[in-house]
Amino acid sequence: ISRGSAKVTEVAKGSPADGKINKGDEIIGVGSDKFKGDVRKSLATAIDEAEAKQGGGKLTVILKGDKKVDLQLSVLGSYSETAPYDCPKSELIIDRAAEYLAKKINDSLDRKNKRSRGKYNSGATHSGLLGLMATGEKKYIDLVAKAIKASGILNPDAELFDAQLKGEKPMSYVGWYWGYNCILLSEYYLLTGDKSVLPALEIYAVSTARGQDPGGMWGHRMAVAGRHPGYAQMNQSSLSSFMGILMAKRCGIDSPLLNKGIERTYAYYSTYIGEGGFNYGVHGPNRKAFNNNGMSGSATMCMALMKNEAGVKFFSKLSSTAYSNLEQGHASNFFNPLWTPLAANFCGPEVTQQFFDESRWFHTCYRASDGSFRRGGKESGNVGSQTGVALLTYCLPRKVLFITGKYADKKLWLKGKEADEVIQMSQIDFK
Repeated sequence: ISRGSAKVTEVAKGSPADGKINKGDEIIGVGSDKFKGDVRKSLATAIDEAEAKQGGGKLTVILKGDKKVDLQLSVLGSYSETAPYDCPKSELIIDRAAEYLAKKINDSLDRKNKRSRGKYNSGATHSGLLGLMATGEKKYIDLVAKAIKASGILNPDAELFDAQLKGEKPMSYVGWYWGYNCILLSEYYLLTGDKSVLPALEIYAVSTARGQDPGGMWGHRMAVAGRHPGYAQMNQSSLSSFMGILMAKRCGIDSPLLNKGIERTYAYYSTYIGEGGFNYGVHGPNRKAFNNNGMSGSATMCMALMKNEAGVKFFSKLSSTAYSNLEQGHASNFFNPLWTPLAANFCGPEVTQQFFDESRWFHTCYRASDGSFRRGGKESGNVGSQTGVALLTYCLPRKVLFITGKYADKKLWLKGKEADEVIQMSQIDFK
């Protein structure tokens, strides 16, 4: 993207642009007008208009040299005023995204069974599996169960973990994996009641609690002898680890080590309430930022699990007004679109609707013709599935999972002028 144009870096095979637009072409406008403002927002608006019934799926793009090309998109209808609530188009997008993920997972499981190699891998955050569960549909929940059991996640090596925590064995970036393993298994258990996941959940949760430093923090790895090797503490991995052990506690996992770990981390993060957002490293509250790579969203989940109303109010409000910076984040901005919309949802449907309306262009721009969502040309990677992230946002009205508001406190929902003011906070009064 540059001023006034969008350069084509890839043309997906089988997409509406296949055979009509080439890699290296520059799109300089849509319809009969050249781009004047924000290129991606203009393009997203044109796509939404083309997908409406009256648009008939026809999208005209203007290439450099003033060549016009007509593309035929699927007709999905228009978004309702309350989208993603009560919105047939949102439901169609959910169906297409879920089917894409289901096919991808089934293909992966088939390859594993035929070759007997490796284990199913859903990415560190398991966002694809969480997204499928968020639909609440049995066929997808059953598929998630198969994927979990084929992934090896239910077979943690407790002896190895113990040796790693003692510094006797090397460890990988488990500061990410263990926390998100806890989140996935906890959501699955709370949804299905399948107790077969509890032993593994307990090992991950207690091991994570043991891996804190004396301040209750985590880094890329667990702390050994009270110190984090190399990179030291980070708020991003600390918040997901904290969320993971809190969710395990909600599932009935109980241990003095777990309880002590929760107490230690909560004592630190509760000091941020009313004071500011999060820096990348541990430097205390940032009073000049509403959100940083989704961490206000992660903190909202942690405070909801702690039943701290003040914390939920504060961090969900910071998230609600951060709709314009979903692409910001150190190293990977993947976590921003994952956690920020989910936290805004804790402010209630009216805020969710406004947040979705303000950020809808973001999802439209990255939605592909096969139902997936792709950023940077990729649907998934080591962190997780972009389609799963989008699916979680579109499924917010269904409120199937804890993270999508199943147990959200309705007393904290904002309405009318209060909802408007929170959404506009970042535009009007930074302090």
